[in-house]
Amino acid sequence: MDISFNYRVKPPWRPSDLAEQFMSAIIFWNQAEASLKQIVQLLLGQSYVSLAVSAEMGNRSLTQAIEAGSRLDELKEIAPHLQHLCKGFVLLLGYRNFYIHGIYATEIHNGERVARILSVDGKGKARIFNPTFESKDLRVFITHLHSLIGYSAAIQKALGADGDGLGNMIKAYQASLIKPVWPPQLKRVPTNLQAQVNRPLEAQG
Repeated sequence: MDISFNYRVKPPWRPSDLAEQFMSAIIFWNQAEASLKQIVQLLLGQSYVSLAVSAEMGNRSLTQAIEAGSRLDELKEIAPHLQHLCKGFVLLLGYRNFYIHGIYATEIHNGERVARILSVDGKGKARIFNPTFESKDLRVFITHLHSLIGYSAAIQKALGADGDGLGNMIKAYQASLIKPVWPPQLKRVPTNLQAQVNRPLEAQG
C-alpha cells in the first residue's frame, strides 16, 4: 500500500493570503493558550508558583484544571463561564490540531492557493484524511479565537484580575461575559468518502 506523497513547491515562493492567515491562526492560538494559563494562575493565587505550574501545563491539563475549579462553591457564580470557555477551547483545539499538525503541502485550486492536509487515524481500522482548506476557513477559525480570547479576558476580570494589559485586552476584543457561540465539532471526512465531501469543516449536527 503506497501512502507516500511527493509535493514540490516551485520557486520563487511568494506569501499568499493563505500563508498570512495561517500565521495569524498560530499567533492567536498562542494567545488563547496564554489566556487559559492566566486563568489557572488566578485560580492558584497569582504567584511565581502558579506561574511556574501553569507554564508546564498542556492544553488538556489547562481545561481540566479550570473545570475542576469551576466545581468549587466559591466559584459557583463564574462557574458557567469557566465551563463554557473550556468547551470552546476544546472544540477549537480540534480545528487547531487538524490544521497545524495535518498540513503538508499547498496547491492551486480554481486559481486560489489551498492547503492540503494528510492525517492518519490508527484507532480501529486505519483511516486516511486528505482534504484541503482555504484562507476563508482560517478566517472563521481566527474569528472564533478572537471571541475566546475576549471571553477569557472578561472572565479574568470577574476573577479579580486588573492592570493596563487586561484593560487593553478587554477594549481590543470588546470583551464581555456574554457567552460566545462556538463552532460545531470538527468532523473529519476519510479519503474514501472525500469524493462526496472534500472539506475538513463539515459540521456534525
